[in-house]
This record gives sequence, structure tokens and C-alpha cells, in this order.
Amino acid sequence: TFKPLLKRLVETPEYFTAEDLTIALKHLFTAGAIDPTLIGSFLTALHVHRVERRPESLAAAASVLRSVALKAAVEASDEDFVVDIVGTGGDGYNLFN
Repeated sequence: TFKPLLKRLVETPEYFTAEDLTIALKHLFTAGAIDPTLIGSFLTALHVHRVERRPESLAAAASVLRSVALKAAVEASDEDFVVDIVGTGGDGYNLFN
């Protein structure tokens, strides 16, 4: 379950592995599986302990995100096709994401 993973992250972050992160993120992406306060605690602990900066954690997170990402159905994708996935520009405020 999620709570033992959160406990490991908070109490012994040096032993929080990429596999732990993978399991935790899969819980996070399961609708209604985790109380929002626990999600906030988890994300805060990831940042405070700098776990999110470890290369193996970044790779694990990217893998989970790719596995839950929605796939775009594109007709005639073999033709010239462009998708703006980040929403930068055009806001009139010169913001950068």
C-alpha cells in the first residue's frame, strides 16, 4: 500500500528506491486511491529529501507517466502534422512554461 512507501520516504529517504517511486506513482495515478493530504505529504517529502532529482527517480517517473499518458489518435499522421503539447506562447503575457 501507499502509506508504508510514504513512511520509508519520510523516515529513511536514502533507502527510497526507484522501484518504490514507481509503485507510489502508480497509486497516485489510481483515481481515489489516496487521500489528497497524503499526496501533498508525499510530493513535499520527495522535494525536501531531493529524491526527485536522482537520475533513477527521474527515469522511473518518466516511465510511469508514459504508461498512463493518453495516446492521441491522429488521422493521416504520415502527412505534415504538428501538436503543441505544452501551451507556450500566444497568451499575450510573454510567459514561459
